[in-house]
Amino acid sequence: LPSRDVVSQRDWRYIVLGTFFVTFVGPALFLRSLLLMPLGIAATLSCLGPLYEPAIARVVRGTTPDPRAVAGAICAFLGVGALCL
Repeated sequence: LPSRDVVSQRDWRYIVLGTFFVTFVGPALFLRSLLLMPLGIAATLSCLGPLYEPAIARVVRGTTPDPRAVAGAICAFLGVGALCL
């Protein structure tokens, strides 16, 4: 049996794919959104990451979302929304 410390080819595919999305596709889509919508809306939408992170952590790792983290994410989102108005 292989050691758990060894990274398989399948793992490397996920690493490369994740790196591609995080370093290229995400910023490219955000810059494109700046051209297509008002700055306030684009800035507010860019703050959605903390909102869906607890759900993704629950699905991927099976962890329970921390209510304080969810409340903080919502406060940050509402704060950016208020600044944009």
